[in-house]
Parts: sequence; structure tokens; C-alpha cells
Amino acid sequence: MRRVLALLVACLLVLAGAVTPPHRDLTPQQETRAQRVGDNLRCPVCRGLPITESPNDLSAQMMREVRDQVAAGRSDDQIYDYFAARFGDTVLLDPPRRGVTLLLWLVPLAALALGALL
Repeated sequence: MRRVLALLVACLLVLAGAVTPPHRDLTPQQETRAQRVGDNLRCPVCRGLPITESPNDLSAQMMREVRDQVAAGRSDDQIYDYFAARFGDTVLLDPPRRGVTLLLWLVPLAALALGALL
């Protein structure tokens, strides 16, 4: 069900890209920031690539949205929250350390501590 919802949102983003005006021109600093934010967002289709490196149309649309949000003055955290709300935490290349993802951070540390203890 979650994948169907993510796919539906992805399709809506692609369709919205056909009718949205192009993003505003960014200053070099804003473009650098948009690239940095894009480097931390995973392509929902490719799964292994950030949206800045993915050749997928959805990634291009997401990058346009990142640029629009940077131009609108939103913070990095607000942009990450925007995409996480639409695609889930899996869209973040550095997922938050809470819930299930907290286990992903703690299990290797616990294994390392147990190995050192033994």
C-alpha cells in the first residue's frame, strides 16, 4: 500500500512538472545549496542514486522542486521534511535516527561493543 501511495505521489509530481512554471533563477550560492540538498535525497525509482545523479524524469522533477524551495527561502530541514512526508524516510540518504532506523544505527555499534567485550 505504501509503495502504491509513493508511486501515485511520484506520478502526480511528474504531471505537476508539466504545468508548473520553471524555477526561478538561482544565485550561485543557492544553486550550490540546492545541489547539496539534492545529493542527500534518494531517487524513489533508482533507489541507489541521489536525485542529482539519477537520469530518471522523477528525479529531475524533484530537483526542480528542490530549486524552487531553495529560491523560496526554505531551510534544508524543511525541504527534507517536505520530501519525507511525500515519499517516506527512505527518500533521505541520511535517514533520521528514530524508530526502526535507530536500530540500523545501534545494532552495528552494539555488535562492535560485544565483539570488543568478548
